[in-house]
Amino acid sequence: MSHTLCLSARNPGLFLDWWEAHRERRDAAVHHFIWQVDQAPDWETLVQAITERFDTEGERLIRQLQPHWWGLIPGWHRLALEDERLILQLAIAPASDALSGATGGIRRIHLGSDFARTAELPDPGHLASALSGLSRHGSQLHCDCSQALPEVWSAAWAHAMRSKGWIALDEPHSYLYDPHWISKESQSGLSPSTAVVIGSGLSGAASAWSLARRGWQVTVLDAGPAPAAGASGLPVGLVVPHTSADDTRISQVSRAGVRCMLHRADALLEHGQQWSGGGVLEHCVDGESKLARAWTAADRPKALQPASEWAHPASPAEVVEAKLPEGTTAIRHPCAAWIKPPALVHALLRQPGIHFQGNSRVVSLKRSDAGRWQALDDSGAVLAEADIVVMAAAFQSSALLQRLASATGQSSASDSSFGIPFKPLRGQIAWGWQDEVIDQAALPPRPVNGKGSMAAHIPYAIGAREGYMWITGSTFNRGDTDPGPREKDMGEILAKLQILHPKAAAALTPAFAEGRAHAWAGVRTTLPDRLPVVGPLAVASLEGIYLCSGMGARGLALAMLCGEQLAAQVHDEPWPVERKLGQMLSAGRWLARSQQESRKQA
Repeated sequence: MSHTLCLSARNPGLFLDWWEAHRERRDAAVHHFIWQVDQAPDWETLVQAITERFDTEGERLIRQLQPHWWGLIPGWHRLALEDERLILQLAIAPASDALSGATGGIRRIHLGSDFARTAELPDPGHLASALSGLSRHGSQLHCDCSQALPEVWSAAWAHAMRSKGWIALDEPHSYLYDPHWISKESQSGLSPSTAVVIGSGLSGAASAWSLARRGWQVTVLDAGPAPAAGASGLPVGLVVPHTSADDTRISQVSRAGVRCMLHRADALLEHGQQWSGGGVLEHCVDGESKLARAWTAADRPKALQPASEWAHPASPAEVVEAKLPEGTTAIRHPCAAWIKPPALVHALLRQPGIHFQGNSRVVSLKRSDAGRWQALDDSGAVLAEADIVVMAAAFQSSALLQRLASATGQSSASDSSFGIPFKPLRGQIAWGWQDEVIDQAALPPRPVNGKGSMAAHIPYAIGAREGYMWITGSTFNRGDTDPGPREKDMGEILAKLQILHPKAAAALTPAFAEGRAHAWAGVRTTLPDRLPVVGPLAVASLEGIYLCSGMGARGLALAMLCGEQLAAQVHDEPWPVERKLGQMLSAGRWLARSQQESRKQA
């Protein structure tokens, strides 16, 4: 590992040192630099520092950073550089919050000169404990602010550091982490080996890509003959950040996911054909905006000004441009995009190190005599064998977990093995050819969402026919596992569209009436808290079993982030989100809740 945590250092010098040292590395590892700042670094100042340091070579770094340099409000922002080999994590937060939010094994820790100027220094013992929790054998810490720290505090901190296993080095104010009571093996992530991913939708493809990029040989198994045979076969979907009046943690996770997805789409897909930015207008059909109140307050701090690059109240001109009635309450999402999920799945699975194996329905898992996991079909034949298994089979993950619980003697309810209450969520959309619409001028120039969604002017081809499509929906049928399209649902889709976008509904009514509106349906899986499960199953006897499932209707917004979250946990890397958000995605959270309920009942 070569991950770095830099606290209280406004000068970008340490980040530039790190980039220069790692930019030419071609190993399979992903390297992270967590840079804590109280406010987002000024872009012009950063460009000047890069130019002065690297001259023409710095242009390469500027070109990589500039597309990321938007929406940098307080919080954590994952900026991927050098083909996602180097990750700059901007933690725009107080140093204490960044320290508690950091994760993974950190090789180098820098306490910058501004640390001594913090309003209130942390308790020396708590600081030593927090730093030790992020460190591994051989980690080094350097403090640029020791001379400015109060003498009594410095002495207490030095004592606390020694008690946690830190050894003072010859270099002034530097320490080496070497606790003799902790084994080196207990603190290391897994080395790249073999993995089986069950499911080739967005979640499975994202997990496979993130593992393969780190050197794993990944076999992706799917019951269908080709990738994206399930809910990820949706012709076109929208990537839009979730908004809420009090900016809930779901909204924060959503923004992190959207940023990750947009970068991946830009890297792997053809713009204008397989995906396109340009924004989405959210029609607040109940008349109330769900935009974060702090973002629109008259006295909002300067740090929140970039929030408008995520979302802002739609102007009257933007409402009219979207072909919505004047006076409509709406939110403009400048960063939002449409994406063709099947194209993204196929692009992800082309990553070297990934092998797709279709017509391979996994019905159970068992350990081999050698301790590796085997994926078995309904006859008991081995489909694939690997050191770890990632379940990403949407609602089918529930049946796999139930059989795994039964085979290992774990208590299990019929719908919540290991406490995970997966629920099916069926959705159906309608689509059609745009050249068959008489009043094409009624269709919005950019996608609109709110009560369902509506998008048009999207290039599409099926068989020998090429042209532009419109698409609208979706229904939400909870508890429904039927993946087949249903004619009776088309009326519900049109009724939703009449609320969402009256002009488009009027223009498309003949297509629905005359059978020129085509149906597509898929079954997703969701959980009661509307968040996926990502990471190890957290059962001692089932080491090597991971989950990346339960995306619900947010697969496009969350799947790439969840793939990175899973790979980070496997490799003891810093997570792509701060700790409190990553814990919300933990696969073990439902098991912990189930065990807690059992204790209460006992």
